[in-house]
Amino acid sequence: MIMVRIRKHYVSILGLVLALVVVLPTEARADLFGFEAITNNSGVEGTYAGQLAVDVTDPGSNQVLFTFYNDGPGGSLYDVLSPIAGAITEIYFDDGTLLGSPTITNMVGVNFVNGATPANLPGGDSLDPDFTATVGFSAESAPENPVNGVNPGEHVALLFGLQTGATFANVLYAIGLGFNDPGNAGALRIGIHVRGIEPTGVNQSDSFIMVPVPGAVILGIFGLSVVGLKLRRFA
Repeated sequence: MIMVRIRKHYVSILGLVLALVVVLPTEARADLFGFEAITNNSGVEGTYAGQLAVDVTDPGSNQVLFTFYNDGPGGSLYDVLSPIAGAITEIYFDDGTLLGSPTITNMVGVNFVNGATPANLPGGDSLDPDFTATVGFSAESAPENPVNGVNPGEHVALLFGLQTGATFANVLYAIGLGFNDPGNAGALRIGIHVRGIEPTGVNQSDSFIMVPVPGAVILGIFGLSVVGLKLRRFA
């Protein structure tokens, strides 16, 4: 009985997703993705992941926009009632069809600059294959302080140009490969590092990797199935 209910649930989601694909024009389509913890320093990493999201949108002009949210966007699955303190302080991209360093748009209270320290996602070597940030495809809060990072209720946007001939659909396909075939040369993976997590008044940090959410448009477009995140160890 449980299996029947689960299948009906996903059939309903798939129907909604396909309807959205038909209704929304390509240039206006947005794809919202969540994150999963790959380290366990704070003790609340699983709960914290529930308030992290990235919106992938097509602004036109052969570009792609990534907007990172901590507790949001409003009205989404990631708009939680009681967010845990902490801030996204580093953002990393592992390959894909992107081009050059991103143009960063900071909201009031957030200050990100190109390039991140450390140069690679902390805990990224726990993934299979290792997460290896592409040189130049990263950003961090400056100065390196949670106050200037993406705290609950805040966001930051990174705008990338695309390689010659690449399209927004190619970006979505590369993201799908990152979920299902991360060893593929065309795969795109995104990781973030959160500092100042305060579950019990003690600052901790954890790293997170982007994962698909139920009903993500990319699954309907390319027929990709959700698979388990490959981890060599949970650091």
